[in-house]
Amino acid sequence: MICGGLVATLDILLLALDTLLLTLDTLLLALDILLLALDTLLLALDTLHHQIGRLVSESACERKDPGSNPAADMVDAARNTAWDLGDSRVHGMETGTALSRAMAWVMENPFYKVDVINMSYGEHSHTAVAGRLGEMACDVVNKYGVLWIASASNHGPALSTVGSPPDFYSDCIMGVGAYISPEMMRAEYSMMDKLPGGCSMIDKLLGRCSMMDMLPGGCSMMDKLPGGCSMMDKPLGRCSMMDKPLGRCSMMDKLLGRCSMMDMLPGGCSMMDMLPGGCSMMDMLPGGCSMMDMLPGGCSMMDMLPGGCSMMDKPLGRCSMMDKLLGWCSMMDMMPGTAYTWSSRGPTADGGRGVSVCAPGGAITSMPSFTNKTSQLLNGTSMSSPHAAGCAALLLSGLRQSGLCYTPYSVRRAIQNTALRLDIEPFVQGHGLMQVEKAFEYLLENSTKDQASMAPEDRMRFVIECGGRGQKGIYLRNWLGNKSVDFNVTVEPIQFDEARGDDTEKRRLNLDLVLLCDASWVHHPECLQMSYTSRSLVIRVQPMGLERGRVYFTSVRAYVAGTVNRGPLFEIPVTVVMPIIDLDHGYLYKSAPEIYRSGCVKRVFIRAPEGASWAQFSIKSSNSDQNQRITLHAVQLFPQCSVLTYDHYKTFSCLFPEEQSVSSFSVWPGLTLEVCVARWWAAPHDTSIEFSVSFHGIRPSSDTITLFSNTSVQRVDVLSKLRSEELWAQAVIKHHVQALVPYESRIEVLGGQRDTIPVGRPIYQLILSYAFSIPKGTEVQPKCGLLNDFLYESAVESQLWMLFDSKKQYLGAGDAYSHKYTIKLEKGDYVVRQHVRHEKTELLEKMQDMPMTIISKLPQEVKLDAHSTYYSSVTGGKKMGFTVMQPGETLPVFFSMPNLQEKVFKSLNLSAGHILSGTVSFAKDDLARRVDIYPLRIVLCEPINCKKRSPSGPGEDSRKESKSSAEYADALRDMKINWISKLEHSASETLYREICQENPSFLQAHVARLQNIDNYFNSPPFGASSQCSYSAQDEVSAPTVEEHNTSAAGALSQPGEEASSTTAPAEAAPTGAGEGDNVAPAGEGGSVEPTEDGRLTGVKRRRERWLQWKDAAVDASSQVLKCVDLPELLSFLGTKLDARSDASKTKTQMERHKVAITDALCKKGMALAFPYVPRLLHACPPQGTNEPQYPLPPDSVLAELDSVATTILKLAEPFDAKVMGFFVSYYQVRRLYATAARLLLKHLEDKHLKEGTLRLATLYHLLGYHHVVHEIFRSLPLRFPDKYLSF
Repeated sequence: MICGGLVATLDILLLALDTLLLTLDTLLLALDILLLALDTLLLALDTLHHQIGRLVSESACERKDPGSNPAADMVDAARNTAWDLGDSRVHGMETGTALSRAMAWVMENPFYKVDVINMSYGEHSHTAVAGRLGEMACDVVNKYGVLWIASASNHGPALSTVGSPPDFYSDCIMGVGAYISPEMMRAEYSMMDKLPGGCSMIDKLLGRCSMMDMLPGGCSMMDKLPGGCSMMDKPLGRCSMMDKPLGRCSMMDKLLGRCSMMDMLPGGCSMMDMLPGGCSMMDMLPGGCSMMDMLPGGCSMMDMLPGGCSMMDKPLGRCSMMDKLLGWCSMMDMMPGTAYTWSSRGPTADGGRGVSVCAPGGAITSMPSFTNKTSQLLNGTSMSSPHAAGCAALLLSGLRQSGLCYTPYSVRRAIQNTALRLDIEPFVQGHGLMQVEKAFEYLLENSTKDQASMAPEDRMRFVIECGGRGQKGIYLRNWLGNKSVDFNVTVEPIQFDEARGDDTEKRRLNLDLVLLCDASWVHHPECLQMSYTSRSLVIRVQPMGLERGRVYFTSVRAYVAGTVNRGPLFEIPVTVVMPIIDLDHGYLYKSAPEIYRSGCVKRVFIRAPEGASWAQFSIKSSNSDQNQRITLHAVQLFPQCSVLTYDHYKTFSCLFPEEQSVSSFSVWPGLTLEVCVARWWAAPHDTSIEFSVSFHGIRPSSDTITLFSNTSVQRVDVLSKLRSEELWAQAVIKHHVQALVPYESRIEVLGGQRDTIPVGRPIYQLILSYAFSIPKGTEVQPKCGLLNDFLYESAVESQLWMLFDSKKQYLGAGDAYSHKYTIKLEKGDYVVRQHVRHEKTELLEKMQDMPMTIISKLPQEVKLDAHSTYYSSVTGGKKMGFTVMQPGETLPVFFSMPNLQEKVFKSLNLSAGHILSGTVSFAKDDLARRVDIYPLRIVLCEPINCKKRSPSGPGEDSRKESKSSAEYADALRDMKINWISKLEHSASETLYREICQENPSFLQAHVARLQNIDNYFNSPPFGASSQCSYSAQDEVSAPTVEEHNTSAAGALSQPGEEASSTTAPAEAAPTGAGEGDNVAPAGEGGSVEPTEDGRLTGVKRRRERWLQWKDAAVDASSQVLKCVDLPELLSFLGTKLDARSDASKTKTQMERHKVAITDALCKKGMALAFPYVPRLLHACPPQGTNEPQYPLPPDSVLAELDSVATTILKLAEPFDAKVMGFFVSYYQVRRLYATAARLLLKHLEDKHLKEGTLRLATLYHLLGYHHVVHEIFRSLPLRFPDKYLSF
């Protein structure tokens, strides 16, 4: 009876509660109607907001009518300026030089003050501990009061992919993530207005699909509301409000008495407490709002959230529930904003947030006219960063208009504390979506017009250091997660511009701080008293009970007691990764099938088992008939290494149903591996995904395999620790590495406004020059080992190298990331110039001997032989095939040194200290061989192709065979012949005649004499001698032809000609004036007047010099011809097969004779033809200049030249580089200018010379191609610069 009475009483109570809930439902309906009106107001506010945003981009223009537009007045004081950080020499990448100059200009310039910086450049750094550019950036913010906003990077969706900036050692730069709203999806990306679950709006209105299908984010409404009814059930009366908070029994159970009151009252509080939050609706919370505020978001339904929507709007977008039920808004409006898939995520490697806020990351923007496009859709954090910077400029402009005081710290806190928290992970949104109106209201409420009354904490930044390594936050990732960890956290307030700050403000700082944290697994003190000194506290992380494979984020926030409504003063971010340690079979992880909606990101964290070296990722899609786009991002963080060190990014573009795709990537054992699988943010269809990660490992005894050339065989032990693996060792040599030392180094002061850091700190530069040769055309990569791969974290401001050829022509450049810049070079000599900048000369002095590495690609890869035993490697036995290794088994692999006498190595000019580099792989699987590779180095310990030396014992010199006097005479003769080409012309002639008296038929003596004659008269292959300037035209030119001299004297002058006048204009000098001319000396204040007799005397002397050259060349050539039996040589060259026993010796001798006679004939012909070859143009002739007429040589000279040419043609082709110079001169003498130009043009394609280019211009001038001549001379400064390009 008692039990029955209790049940009846409970039923009565439940009926009363249902009546109350019905009343609440009626109130909610009324609230929705009110929200409809509020939405209309929000639309008007949005219009004003977009108008303000548009005015930001127009704020650089002067307004003619101030006061006509209040929104425009707010940004009237804003002005835009820009610095180009991209350097076209390094493909538009930012350089340290550009960054330091831009920061120096921001610090101090005579034109304007900079308030906000937007920077959309960035790279990934190895460490944020220090860096020269980071130090300067901190000075810009902390000393000069500039608000710096930077893009977070586009390397998501994995964690810790934020670049630098904002990842500096000091948290002074705001990082911005990329956000996309429903309006952007519709307007910018033209996305279809369709429900993300595959249900159209018509289906929704007709009741053909449930609300589950309409909720994005990968979970249904069942998951959203902890009850047993969908959102559509509630207005239809299918369940009561009590079903949502209770979740333990349905209303039918309650009415029938099937569950007790205890089931309905979890937590021991009243029925009114059952609304989300756990307290009664009448209870007042510290924020001054009722229990209705406890709906997701923390504000009452009547309150307006930042962003212009009511509380009911927040979970589902920008329209009210009434709008959704009545179909007054599209599904695009109901979808919440999300982050782009590729937007980088925090935290930074040292625990900082990395991403401070997020902003729209897409824009349809104007394009340069050369693209032939008026506008283009661009997206990325490079779009979100300027959007945030424009919003910050609005805030600063409004503060100035209002006369309020601020610092970069107070503005940043306003932006972060008023940002709208989105229903996405905090790593990509930071504090939330930036809200201009709320931030400005915050600043208006908490700012003052008097500097003296400004709160001292608004002038302070609070530096957080966690642990003993100076981290910006707590970040537990590469750990086991099996015990509590205590962190000693230091908080230090630092005043803005501390060096020049007011000590009174420091003494005023006395704060009582309240510390709060939402996570139960973080323990911390409740309060902290802060004055102007560093304070320490301990934060304990207790991971017990946290689910494995997930990441957890929270923060310990510090509020000023009494002003909690201002938001946190600072925060200590806490990120904890709980890796999965226990794998199936010790190496396998499998995920359960999950539904992936558009923008859905799932990540799992696995500790790579010991012995693992690579992992294989398998993914399969099901229950969808559409191809899918899935992104895999696998990341491991190695200490003080960039996130790119162990980073694998793969997009599966065409993943069809039940199709399995595989991807492999390298891993490091013992580090936590993040496997992030993301559905593309704009994907139109849902899909079910399941994947697995399987670890493999064949690890060598050393991660870098080094072989030495003095050791013919090198042993490497490999271990398979995880599972059975197939071993197939392959070693390949790919590059030749040589180290260069600078042949020149100098330190210069740059100075000037752009190279001086305020106040009065000039920048110095160190320029190092390196020379090297390429024996054969290949791809080259210069690399500075000390500074390579360091930019923002580098110890120097800037580093840049430029590559030049022997003619000082610029070929290419590279910066810190040398692996990005490979230059293809031809055979020749080259110079690399390295540029390093810093303000401290003592640091640059330490780098004056810094080596440079040149990495050259081999013409073909060389494989090393791998053997399973030492015996087979020494004897050249059977090579090692693939072998199955059992778990825990260790096997040796023996690599044999390559034969350095092979053709591929002989052309490299190898010497001691050079390195041959390549890779080694041990896995048999094709995918694994591409990722699981280890660097290979072969160090050359001794010179290659050196003479073999034998040891000499005591008294061995006396046992050596004595030499005869004939051998001595031959050695003495060879030594004298060697000196013939080296001595001065007169001494060489004396020595030559002495040798000819003793050995008149010795061929090498005549060849050496010809070489000396050629060196003395300096006759290059194109006929411009510096010792002989005679021309046959001088014999027929009349001295009265002044017009021709005036127009062509400069263009047709020889480089060795001397001026015949000191004060007279150049036009007065005769065309043929040169060294030795009989010219009257100039008196004081007078001028030289050339006479006809003096001119004729000069021509005569030049002619005598030419005759001296011709006679010497003809005489020496004739002696060479006497020593060579030409018919015998021609007979040998016409023989296809020589079967004689001494065929090899005969071939060597004949080749020597061919070279000697060809060279002698060419030098003889060059000397004969020289006066009749048109003079070389050294400047572009004036327009309208007629082509000069050159006389033909006498018939005897022509006949002799024809004979020389005919003989040479029997031995070589005209295009042969050894005879090409003669034929170019010969064709000019014969007035075959076009043939000479064709021959010369082909030669210049292989060997680019300035003299050859000038000769080609001369030929085109003679042919009448004046426009070509003009273009050749215009290009000369670029093709043949006088000095190296400056940095």
